[in-house]
Amino acid sequence: MPTAESVAPVAGAASALRAEFAAELTVRNLRWIWWLVVTATGLLLVYIGMNLALPALRSERLLIAQLIDLGATVVTLVGLVWLRRQPPTLRWCRWFPVFYAALVFAVFDYYNLSALATSGENGAYILGVVALGVIVMLPPRVFLPLLLGNHVIYLFCVAQSAARPGVKLLAAMDGTAGVLVAGLASGLLYAARRRDFLRERQLAQANADLARVNAEMSDLMAIAAHDLRSPLEGVRRLLDVVRTRTEWSRTQVEAAVGTCIESCAGMVAFIGRLLDAHAVEAAVEKKLTLTVRDLREDVTAVVARAQAAAARKQQRVVSLLPAEPAPARTEPTALAQAIENLVMNALKFSPPGTTVECAVVAAGAAWWVEVRDEGPGVRPEERAVQFQKFNRGSARPTGGESSSGLGLFIVKTTVEAMGGRVTHVPRDGGGSVFRLEVLKQ
Repeated sequence: MPTAESVAPVAGAASALRAEFAAELTVRNLRWIWWLVVTATGLLLVYIGMNLALPALRSERLLIAQLIDLGATVVTLVGLVWLRRQPPTLRWCRWFPVFYAALVFAVFDYYNLSALATSGENGAYILGVVALGVIVMLPPRVFLPLLLGNHVIYLFCVAQSAARPGVKLLAAMDGTAGVLVAGLASGLLYAARRRDFLRERQLAQANADLARVNAEMSDLMAIAAHDLRSPLEGVRRLLDVVRTRTEWSRTQVEAAVGTCIESCAGMVAFIGRLLDAHAVEAAVEKKLTLTVRDLREDVTAVVARAQAAAARKQQRVVSLLPAEPAPARTEPTALAQAIENLVMNALKFSPPGTTVECAVVAAGAAWWVEVRDEGPGVRPEERAVQFQKFNRGSARPTGGESSSGLGLFIVKTTVEAMGGRVTHVPRDGGGSVFRLEVLKQ
């Protein structure tokens, strides 16, 4: 069963897509309404001129209706000039197409009813509803109630008009047919645009994912070439020396072979970190199984394993643990790997003779596992990207160790998969504090 934590990101992404689609429709509607209003203004000017110039077409009631329509279009144009310069997320921009649709319905109702009382049914109402259904793209839940509500009012006004019964029936039938066409066209066009929008976003996401994978592969190839070429060349040269130096003693040969073994171990460790990063991503996709475990056990085991590495650089690793148990919901293997990555990073970038502390601290509903070092720290401009994959900052290992740029990425991915988070803060007096936050039992 989906949990609240798993549903929330999906719901957030769906909400963001809806907001983006609404903004795109707003921009599209404002653009189309602009041209619709400009065209309507031109036609109204022509009709008013014909009404004034041709006595046979002159109608005082129609002229008043046309002047009202012209005033409405001018006001609409002024509003559009301002709205088109605003962000599409502005409330007025989002609701303007709805207001415009209601205004157009009212204008066409009045114009058609005016014509109905004088010259008979002229199709203005049908033109208005179909044009709105095709040109102004609104969600069906908004457009259909507006369309049907206006049609009910229109039919009532037609029934109450002074036109002949046959004209009334024809106007009602034509208007109803226009409403059906407008509603169907609006729904189909909206659904098609929404499908196109989602398809475009899926394609854009696929392209972005492909670009990210290509970038990661390029980074991987560059890092592998940099971190494997030098030690491999060193091993090759040393083995060539061993092969040609027949006068070497067994002790000298064993020392050279030992150096080769150490270099090979470093390369194996580098490849292991690449595999670890892949394994972490795969585990996150499959979801980690969380159990309740005392954090003190994990910290104690990690500190014990790090003692040998610390001794080689005359460093110390100490644990600072609470007296009482520290139960938390974690995946033991993944959490231990995250803590070990932070401890080994701290040893790698700290100078000889320094101390690395690994502490467990209670923090409300969570536990903090803090790794504190006395190294150079992280530059402010590098903190925003320090947890990204293959990111290697300006700090260099103090003992000639290799750096793949994967350690902090593995830590972040692992801890977030357990519902926690990892943060970094500068340490007073120099150094860094990397903090893993996991929920209590």
